[in-house]
Formats: sequence, C-alpha cells, structure tokens
Amino acid sequence: MKTLANFRKDFEEILEDLNTNRRDVRLANLMSEMEGAIRIPLLQNLEWEAQHPEEIKLYREISNARVL
Repeated sequence: MKTLANFRKDFEEILEDLNTNRRDVRLANLMSEMEGAIRIPLLQNLEWEAQHPEEIKLYREISNARVL
C-alpha cells in the first residue's frame, strides 16, 4: 500500500507535466487512487477529516491543482 509520502511524490511528479489536459487526468487518477487506498469518503465527513488532517490536506491540494 502506498504511503502518504508516496502520494505526495507522485503529486509533485505529475505537476511537472506541462500538458494541462494530461496533468488533470493524472491528478484525477491520483485522487481516485487515494480515495481507495486511504478510504477518503466521497462526501465531506468532518469527523473523518479531523482524524486524517494530512491526508485531506494533500487530497485538497491535488484537487486544487487541477485546471478543469
């Protein structure tokens, strides 16, 4: 299973991709991978977020990095 550090490394590598369309797809895939591995709830869950602050912080960074 990937660690949070592995997800962070993947995120930083994806940000280097200059093709915004491809980068957005890769970021969306990374978010999906995190959802499965870390069991991030699909709907906002404040209790879960309070228990997993670093995970949700990275997840939101990835989400905000997308151009869409």
